[in-house]
Amino acid sequence: MRSKNQSAFSLIEIIIALAILGVLATISTAAFSNFTSYQALDKTKAVVVGVIHQVRSRAISSVNDMKYGVAFEPARVVVFAGDTYLPNDPGNQTINLFRLVVISSINLSPNTSVVVFEKRKGTASATGTITLSIPGQSGARVITLSKSGLAE
Repeated sequence: MRSKNQSAFSLIEIIIALAILGVLATISTAAFSNFTSYQALDKTKAVVVGVIHQVRSRAISSVNDMKYGVAFEPARVVVFAGDTYLPNDPGNQTINLFRLVVISSINLSPNTSVVVFEKRKGTASATGTITLSIPGQSGARVITLSKSGLAE
Protein backbone atom coordinates (compact mmCIF):
# COMPACT_ATOMS: atom_id res chain seq x y z
CA MET A 1 0.00 0.00 0.00
CA ARG A 2 1.31 3.47 -0.91
CA SER A 3 1.62 6.22 1.63
CA LYS A 4 0.31 9.68 0.83
CA ASN A 5 3.80 11.25 0.96
CA GLN A 6 5.27 8.98 -1.71
CA SER A 7 5.60 10.48 -5.18
CA ALA A 8 6.62 9.16 -8.58
CA PHE A 9 7.16 10.47 -12.08
CA SER A 10 4.31 10.14 -14.50
CA LEU A 11 4.80 8.81 -18.02
CA ILE A 12 4.19 12.30 -19.45
CA GLU A 13 6.95 13.80 -17.28
CA ILE A 14 9.42 11.12 -18.42
CA ILE A 15 8.54 11.67 -22.10
CA ILE A 16 8.98 15.46 -21.75
CA ALA A 17 12.37 14.99 -20.04
CA LEU A 18 13.53 12.65 -22.83
CA ALA A 19 12.36 15.11 -25.50
CA ILE A 20 14.31 17.93 -23.85
CA LEU A 21 17.44 15.73 -23.70
CA GLY A 22 17.00 14.89 -27.40
CA VAL A 23 16.79 18.55 -28.38
CA LEU A 24 19.88 19.40 -26.31
CA ALA A 25 21.83 16.51 -27.89
CA THR A 26 20.88 17.69 -31.40
CA ILE A 27 21.95 21.27 -30.68
CA SER A 28 25.29 20.22 -29.19
CA THR A 29 26.01 17.87 -32.12
CA ALA A 30 25.37 20.67 -34.63
CA ALA A 31 27.59 23.07 -32.68
CA PHE A 32 30.40 20.51 -32.51
CA SER A 33 30.10 19.86 -36.26
CA ASN A 34 30.45 23.60 -37.01
CA PHE A 35 33.42 23.85 -34.64
CA THR A 36 35.27 20.99 -36.36
CA SER A 37 34.49 22.48 -39.78
CA TYR A 38 35.99 25.82 -38.79
CA GLN A 39 39.02 24.04 -37.35
CA ALA A 40 39.54 22.16 -40.62
CA LEU A 41 39.33 25.43 -42.57
CA ASP A 42 41.80 27.18 -40.25
CA LYS A 43 44.28 24.29 -40.40
CA THR A 44 44.02 24.06 -44.18
CA LYS A 45 44.59 27.79 -44.55
CA ALA A 46 47.68 27.55 -42.33
CA VAL A 47 49.05 24.65 -44.41
CA VAL A 48 48.48 26.43 -47.75
CA VAL A 49 49.99 29.71 -46.50
CA GLY A 50 52.97 27.72 -45.16
CA VAL A 51 53.45 26.02 -48.53
CA ILE A 52 53.37 29.40 -50.31
CA HIS A 53 55.97 30.82 -47.92
CA GLN A 54 58.18 27.75 -48.29
CA VAL A 55 58.07 27.90 -52.09
CA ARG A 56 58.78 31.64 -52.07
CA SER A 57 61.79 30.99 -49.79
CA ARG A 58 63.12 28.38 -52.23
CA ALA A 59 62.86 30.89 -55.05
CA ILE A 60 64.61 33.61 -53.03
CA SER A 61 67.37 31.16 -52.10
CA SER A 62 67.63 30.19 -55.78
CA VAL A 63 67.76 26.49 -54.93
CA ASN A 64 69.19 24.78 -58.05
CA ASP A 65 69.18 28.26 -59.67
CA MET A 66 65.48 27.92 -60.53
CA LYS A 67 62.15 29.64 -60.12
CA TYR A 68 59.54 27.79 -58.08
CA GLY A 69 55.78 27.83 -58.21
CA VAL A 70 52.50 26.65 -56.75
CA ALA A 71 49.51 25.34 -58.71
CA PHE A 72 46.11 25.49 -57.00
CA GLU A 73 43.63 22.71 -57.76
CA PRO A 74 40.24 22.04 -56.11
CA ALA A 75 41.49 19.41 -53.61
CA ARG A 76 45.24 19.98 -53.56
CA VAL A 77 48.19 22.31 -53.96
CA VAL A 78 51.11 21.31 -56.18
CA VAL A 79 54.65 22.64 -55.77
CA PHE A 80 56.82 22.64 -58.89
CA ALA A 81 60.21 23.84 -60.09
CA GLY A 82 60.67 26.00 -63.18
CA ASP A 83 58.68 28.58 -65.12
CA THR A 84 55.81 26.32 -66.14
CA TYR A 85 53.53 23.92 -64.31
CA LEU A 86 53.55 20.47 -65.90
CA PRO A 87 50.87 18.36 -64.14
CA ASN A 88 52.56 15.01 -64.86
CA ASP A 89 56.10 16.05 -63.88
CA PRO A 90 57.43 13.43 -61.40
CA GLY A 91 59.33 16.18 -59.58
CA ASN A 92 56.13 17.88 -58.47
CA GLN A 93 55.24 17.77 -54.80
CA THR A 94 51.51 17.35 -54.09
CA ILE A 95 49.92 18.52 -50.85
CA ASN A 96 46.34 17.30 -50.43
CA LEU A 97 43.91 19.53 -48.56
CA PHE A 98 42.20 18.35 -45.38
CA ARG A 99 39.23 16.05 -45.91
CA LEU A 100 36.09 17.94 -47.05
CA VAL A 101 37.94 21.25 -47.59
CA VAL A 102 38.18 22.47 -51.19
CA ILE A 103 39.55 25.46 -53.01
CA SER A 104 36.21 26.93 -54.03
CA SER A 105 37.46 30.06 -55.74
CA ILE A 106 40.71 31.22 -57.33
CA ASN A 107 40.75 34.94 -58.13
CA LEU A 108 44.30 35.59 -59.28
CA SER A 109 45.34 38.26 -61.72
CA PRO A 110 46.20 37.56 -64.44
CA ASN A 111 43.47 34.89 -64.71
CA THR A 112 45.39 31.79 -63.62
CA SER A 113 45.57 29.08 -60.98
CA VAL A 114 49.38 29.02 -60.98
CA VAL A 115 51.80 31.33 -59.20
CA VAL A 116 55.53 31.37 -60.02
CA PHE A 117 57.98 33.09 -57.67
CA GLU A 118 60.92 34.98 -59.18
CA LYS A 119 64.31 33.65 -58.14
CA ARG A 120 66.31 35.85 -55.76
CA LYS A 121 63.37 38.30 -55.43
CA GLY A 122 60.42 36.12 -54.44
CA THR A 123 57.92 38.31 -56.29
CA ALA A 124 54.77 36.53 -57.42
CA SER A 125 53.64 36.20 -61.04
CA ALA A 126 50.01 36.57 -59.93
CA THR A 127 48.18 38.35 -57.13
CA GLY A 128 44.73 38.00 -55.65
CA THR A 129 42.79 35.58 -53.46
CA ILE A 130 42.26 31.86 -53.00
CA THR A 131 39.10 30.86 -51.10
CA LEU A 132 38.85 27.67 -49.06
CA SER A 133 35.46 26.26 -48.07
CA ILE A 134 33.54 23.14 -47.15
CA PRO A 135 30.76 22.47 -49.68
CA GLY A 136 27.28 22.77 -48.17
CA GLN A 137 28.46 24.67 -45.11
CA SER A 138 28.71 28.35 -44.31
CA GLY A 139 32.03 29.98 -43.65
CA ALA A 140 35.15 30.20 -45.74
CA ARG A 141 38.77 31.22 -45.37
CA VAL A 142 40.45 33.57 -47.83
CA ILE A 143 44.18 33.62 -48.58
CA THR A 144 45.47 36.87 -50.06
CA LEU A 145 48.61 36.78 -52.20
CA SER A 146 50.49 40.06 -52.79
CA LYS A 147 52.90 41.01 -55.58
CA SER A 148 55.78 40.68 -53.11
CA GLY A 149 54.85 36.99 -52.84
CA LEU A 150 53.64 37.18 -49.26
CA ALA A 151 50.46 35.31 -48.36
CA GLU A 152 48.11 35.84 -45.45
